[in-house]
Amino acid sequence: LLRWLDDASDRLSAIAVKEVRQVVRSREFTYAFFASLVAALAIAFFGAADALTGSGTSGTWTFVALMVCLTLLGLTVVPLGAVNALRTERMEQTFDLITITALSPRRVVIGKLTAQVVKLVTFFAAVAPFMAMSFLLGGIDFVTILISLAVLFLLSLWTSAAFLFLSTLAKTRATSGIVFGAA
Repeated sequence: LLRWLDDASDRLSAIAVKEVRQVVRSREFTYAFFASLVAALAIAFFGAADALTGSGTSGTWTFVALMVCLTLLGLTVVPLGAVNALRTERMEQTFDLITITALSPRRVVIGKLTAQVVKLVTFFAAVAPFMAMSFLLGGIDFVTILISLAVLFLLSLWTSAAFLFLSTLAKTRATSGIVFGAA
């Protein structure tokens, strides 16, 4: 198993591995992940407390509140990380090093987008147990939860790709700052 994992990691994009390592070490990710866990825990606590009243529909508002939190993460934190990916390369003057490697521009972009997908999956995995709890509280069906999560994931992925595209439009540090500010 370890040999297979080692071989599989060699086939991954070097850009994706580098970006994921940077994402995990960043303050933005740590703060957003911690805040999402605290918010989800608070929402789950109040949902469980409301379920003790016996209304049977606590799961509906718990699910909606959790989806709002996940939407904020998926449509703001992750896309801003995508727009910041190439901006950081330009600021640290490592963008030229990436462009002269044997990697094609497509592999560079896919690697950067893959890192944002990993970040998005991590946020979804952190909130998923609380989503399951909203199902157990009643008032929301499992199919609605799955469809909502799938739609939000795809929308977040599309938004991240669009923001990554926006970051490629800026060629200088000044325009990069303007694009980041507008995003």
